[in-house]
Amino acid sequence: PGSHARVWMAPPCQGFSGARAASSSSSRPDPRTRHMSICARFIAKTQPLLSVIENVPAALKHPAWRQHAKPILEGAGRRVVEVVLHAHMVGLALDRTRCFIVTMPACMPDFVSPIVASFEGLGYSLANGIGVRDVIPGILHFYSHRRYQSFPGTYSADKRLPGCLTSCLNPPRRPYRPHADDSVSLGDAYGLGIDDMKTLMGFPYSFRLPPLRVRCSKCSACNQG
Repeated sequence: PGSHARVWMAPPCQGFSGARAASSSSSRPDPRTRHMSICARFIAKTQPLLSVIENVPAALKHPAWRQHAKPILEGAGRRVVEVVLHAHMVGLALDRTRCFIVTMPACMPDFVSPIVASFEGLGYSLANGIGVRDVIPGILHFYSHRRYQSFPGTYSADKRLPGCLTSCLNPPRRPYRPHADDSVSLGDAYGLGIDDMKTLMGFPYSFRLPPLRVRCSKCSACNQG
């Protein structure tokens, strides 16, 4: 191995995610997907004992990974293991799924896949995932900031939080446009605060969320009212 024992990389996900498709009609490739190959070249050059590239699951099917980055890693003698994990697997009431591309020298056995395969046997299935009320007792419904108009705004508290770094944008933008799938009216839903969000996402209270203008500058639900 090289000078790095472990490397963790998380290139921009916007070029791979469905969120980009929902907010843009452009068919041009997103230049940010090229960062996947940049990550692969760094790993191939430094040859760490273990490396992880984290992204949205759609990245695994994207040409930037399949046709470019993955061949770089395999050509450099790396064993490549692709896994997809859900946030509930680590006890979070968050509806968030991410892929983890784990690489190691080809001489090392794949120790990752057996661990992931054991999750179901331990009860970590989507059906057994906890809901928001399991973390914040006493609430029946909650409001989650609508990044896109197609998203509901209110949810039953037995559901998981539908997004990340979104629901702390309180109060909801007025006037609120009800959604057909809202669980209750806006006035009957609990508004998640910043500390609630940190708890749901597993962050300490000292964690500083990005400023509102950074997270919501391109939010269609806010920009359209």
